[in-house]
Amino acid sequence: MSIFCIALISTLICGLNKNKKNIFPIIMLIIICLFSLRMASIAYLIIVLLMLILYKKNNNVSTKWITFFIIGVVAIYIGVDQFKYYYSSSNDGVRNVMTKDAINIALSNFPFGYGFGSFGTFAAMDYGSSVYSELHYYTKLYGFERFGCDSFIACIFGQFGLFGGISYIIILFSLEIKALKIIDKKKSIALIGLASYFLISMFASTDIFNPNFLPLIMIFALIENDDYLELNKKIYEKQVI
Repeated sequence: MSIFCIALISTLICGLNKNKKNIFPIIMLIIICLFSLRMASIAYLIIVLLMLILYKKNNNVSTKWITFFIIGVVAIYIGVDQFKYYYSSSNDGVRNVMTKDAINIALSNFPFGYGFGSFGTFAAMDYGSSVYSELHYYTKLYGFERFGCDSFIACIFGQFGLFGGISYIIILFSLEIKALKIIDKKKSIALIGLASYFLISMFASTDIFNPNFLPLIMIFALIENDDYLELNKKIYEKQVI
């Protein structure tokens, strides 16, 4: 439900310049997101609301970078808090064991890990990855069948190694920076909010591999492409004049 609400909020924010009435469904969706009590969703709302307030007052370069700094602080604070919540169980907990093993896999199989469908994903669980047998997860790791695909960090480092984990983080930050440069401030807010949600989600779950996550990725791509087309249109009009 929270993913669906975030997708709608991002879409409606892009249309605020043309239709101010979008603010009413946005408020309703924000309330629903708050009641979901998902930290990643709440972080998204905090970031988006802060940006709407700051951008309303000013839209110069310094304001954008101040906003980016605030986003970083919020993302780190909530991300770390969420990380502690999900990894606060005993050292023998599934998430803790799999995360430690994923780091060891990333180091021992530098730089690419074990590859697709090998560790921490639904595919690895369904097809019975040989890695799990080697690590004796089926017999010695209590709760593995329930929480064996519930940690994105374990998944990305186990399957794609240090190269994959670092690349994913770099890509997200590059998307954040690119979004800051978008001329339309409402589209900029929507893109930065989505990129921040992607970043924070990696600390607790494998949502990025969930089919329900696809609408967010599609909306992100459509907003970015729409801005690219508008920019090219303005360049063309200047050349014609």
